[in-house]
Amino acid sequence: MADRRKSGYYGYFREVKENIAYYRGDDLFAVAWIGPTVPPDSENADRKLAELKRVFQAHNVLHELTENWRNGLISQPFQWFLKDKKGDRVEASEAETVLQRWIDHVEQQAIYQDPCTTDFELSDPWSEFVTQVGVTGEGSLRLWQPAKFAEMDDPVQRIHLHVPRTGTVVVDRDNDGFIESVKYNYGTELETQTMASNGTVSVDVSSREEPLAVETDGRWLIQQIRMPSLFTDSAKRKQGSICHALTMKLRNQELGGFKERTFLNAEFPVDDEGNAIEITRGPGIDQYAYGIPQGDSNTPSYTNPSMIESEPVSVETFIDSINTDLQLLYREFRQGHLLADADGGLSGESRIQMRQNFELYLKAWKRPIESAIANILNIVLRLLDYTELEAVVQLNITTGKLSSEERQSVIGEYQAGLLSKATALEQLDSVDDVDAELALIKEEAEEAMKTRPEPLPRNPMDKDDPEDDSEDA
Repeated sequence: MADRRKSGYYGYFREVKENIAYYRGDDLFAVAWIGPTVPPDSENADRKLAELKRVFQAHNVLHELTENWRNGLISQPFQWFLKDKKGDRVEASEAETVLQRWIDHVEQQAIYQDPCTTDFELSDPWSEFVTQVGVTGEGSLRLWQPAKFAEMDDPVQRIHLHVPRTGTVVVDRDNDGFIESVKYNYGTELETQTMASNGTVSVDVSSREEPLAVETDGRWLIQQIRMPSLFTDSAKRKQGSICHALTMKLRNQELGGFKERTFLNAEFPVDDEGNAIEITRGPGIDQYAYGIPQGDSNTPSYTNPSMIESEPVSVETFIDSINTDLQLLYREFRQGHLLADADGGLSGESRIQMRQNFELYLKAWKRPIESAIANILNIVLRLLDYTELEAVVQLNITTGKLSSEERQSVIGEYQAGLLSKATALEQLDSVDDVDAELALIKEEAEEAMKTRPEPLPRNPMDKDDPEDDSEDA
């Protein structure tokens, strides 16, 4: 079965390129301007187009929303643990230490790699990968061994991680939808991966004579996932509408300061030879024109010329348009809870429900991303000779700090005994390490008990029950 890009190949990559341009915002005019433009064959087209670009205004809301989405998924370091072949969680201190060393290594090495080899030039491979999935609809993680580090004494330093640019990885599938081969193009090289029935990956590089066999237990050295892009057609249209309104707002300001005048029933100014001349424009300059002559030449009369001056419209027209598009975009990205009260008209329960909807939206992206990262970690374990262990990855989803109403709701449930202290701390998101915070709370409570005064010793002459006095009497 052919890759989805082979049907509509150029259309697919044109959309990917457009989405990346929207996110980066280097030339937002090229993709987001929806107003009138200058035909290429018109006179002085380049000059007129340059003038249009000069006054173009932009606010990249898609970039902002995508960063919020990505940070919700991967801004907090993901958690991982090991389990055995039976699926039981195990404590393997040596393997855990080595795997964490490798994770630290690839994160540190990422800042030295050429940023031009990635789509978004992020120095964090996990953030680069997640951003790629959200913007383009597909993302890849590639394990490789650079020639520069092939002879390192520490095997951890030989294995590197890379996020290839979109379009450089092509996955071929059979009629049942399973992967037959994975191809990666870089520079003049072509890397082709195939898998044997025993789960060994064969890596054939065009510049090498012999393919390389890698024991991966049935996992590909390039992990690719595909999901619908965040940048839908409706989202990009709303971004274009925001840029258009901002540009028109600037143009409206210009009309307020440099008003245009239209003369009716007036002669076009000409020089002494009768050639039309260009009217000088600018602040503080008044223009005069005579009426058009009419009647016979012996008794000429002139029409009464009139002048119409342009007036700017209320700026509220553009502000309302921008705010409407902003609200719709934020809600399309399930981030309506981030809008200010004046922008979104939200408060209390509505904001809580929107935040929970955003969390559910993030969880829909969570599993495939976790699987791709887990497959990478499992291959590394096998390359480092820990063949009996499996890595499980869990993303730490966050939707930002809770509002005061949401915090009071969590505290109320805890005080009512409906939540444990650990769950309440986790939901409040006030601390990074809940277990450490609980231990600190316990330690402080024990210290407080030590400083409390000891109760007075009981007088042995005191009776246990005051009612016994009646019997003595």
